Amino acid sequence: MSKVLVTFTGPSGSGKSTVCRNLAARYNIKELVSHTTRGRRAGEVDGKNYHFMSKEAFDTVLSDHGFIEHVEFSGNRYALSKAEVDNMEGIHTLVVEPEGLKQIQDYCDENDISLLRVFVDGETEDLLIRVLRRFAEDGVSNASIYAKRIQNLVLQESQWHNECDVDMKFDNYDRENKMSLPDEVYEVANSMLILQPPIEPDDVSYPLDASGKGSENLYIEEEEPIEEPIDEEPVEELVEELVLLELKELLVELDSSLKELSELKELLVEEILELVDSELKDLLELLVELDVEEVELLVEL
Repeated sequence: MSKVLVTFTGPSGSGKSTVCRNLAARYNIKELVSHTTRGRRAGEVDGKNYHFMSKEAFDTVLSDHGFIEHVEFSGNRYALSKAEVDNMEGIHTLVVEPEGLKQIQDYCDENDISLLRVFVDGETEDLLIRVLRRFAEDGVSNASIYAKRIQNLVLQESQWHNECDVDMKFDNYDRENKMSLPDEVYEVANSMLILQPPIEPDDVSYPLDASGKGSENLYIEEEEPIEEPIDEEPVEELVEELVLLELKELLVELDSSLKELSELKELLVEEILELVDSELKDLLELLVELDVEEVELLVEL
């Protein structure tokens, strides 16, 4: 059976992860699991959402050339292992950043793996709101990380739409194309398989959970439901909270710097006093060695 890897790329809050999950659930397609050094968010499961690992363990695999691609994003590191791709059969999905996508493209070309690159975009204002909502629910990352993510979203990720070399582009993912978008992607991916019969979409059944029963709760969306109306007042409160938290962290750093300056000042004063004291001692010793007439002559001068 041939292999087809479907990658989803897009700015933060675009819904790329949600599309990936919906496609996997709708057609019983497996998702490749990436490795990351970031902390685990509420509801995430190790080995299902990510392979969570320490920075030291990440460096060990990296030094052994065990990753196809690895990137650093908002202070955290992400990577896809060669084993994940080598062991796949049929269609698999993966969420990846543009930098990592280029490395995956090279690996797939070298190993006869078909690659379907999908880009999901959105209006910048809507993306910012979704990122802020995620910040309000995230019990792991701090304000500085989200401030950097928002900066990256506005200055860098907003340009990805024109810069990324992909096969399919969607300007947005909302309730209008919530069902049709995964269907479009699957139709193209399935056509890339060799002698692979098409799978009818299943809106009712889901993969079995640990109890042996189908459960749609296996697919917990990381982002807010995209069809919900935007409430501007809570968003303004979130922005204000984000700014306040960032200021508090800056004040803590400033206080630490001031303490270091104060300690340095005290150290310098002590050194100056020791130097002056040493010079006075030398002068007194010189005066002791002089006789009375020499001292009187020195005073007159």
